Amino acid sequence: MKSTFRALLIFVSAGLLLGGCANMNAACQNPTTPDQVLDCSNSRFSTTVAQGAVVGAVLGGTAGYLLAGSGNKGAGVATGAVLGGALGTAAGYAVARNNFQQQRTEQNLNALIASAHQDAVTAQQAAAAAHQRATEAQARIRQLNAQYRAGQITSENYQGELASYRETEEKTRQMIDNVNRRATEIRQDAAQAGSGSGELEQQARALDAAKMQLTQSYNGMVQALAGA
Repeated sequence: MKSTFRALLIFVSAGLLLGGCANMNAACQNPTTPDQVLDCSNSRFSTTVAQGAVVGAVLGGTAGYLLAGSGNKGAGVATGAVLGGALGTAAGYAVARNNFQQQRTEQNLNALIASAHQDAVTAQQAAAAAHQRATEAQARIRQLNAQYRAGQITSENYQGELASYRETEEKTRQMIDNVNRRATEIRQDAAQAGSGSGELEQQARALDAAKMQLTQSYNGMVQALAGA
């Protein structure tokens, strides 16, 4: 009974830790502003193996060991590792990639493809958010310039709004770097993925398209801010 309780405690703790590392908080589950979308997207792309794989595979295997009966510890470890792998996949591509490199099973390949697809979707959402902010900035900064020259707003208000757009500019630049790196990683993995190479390349191309859109929005934001 004590072993079962300890195992459940370990596994729940691992899930909570992984959730924290992946920033799966309420804001990222349902972002309401373009900047929140960019923040959460960058967070997903920045999740490391250390943040997810350890609590996934190792603690999952430990939980399985403790949950198993005294005569079937090996099966318990295997079951726990599978559960831990599910936690690891939720953490992001870095963890799924590590799992696949360690064991090139069909299950790990499918998890790798699923994570790559989620990253492509995330990148597309980030690109849409960046486009929205860049388009808004182009109109809003012209308006701010006119209001500031007419003395309708203070310097503090003027600079405050500009600072907000500069923050978006930086978040967009970070997202471009993250997307570029992920597309490179996916193509490296596709070369070793056998039957899954085509699906991975498809996700890499989707990331390329998102990167192009992000770059256009970034340039638009730079241009808008240059007019301030």
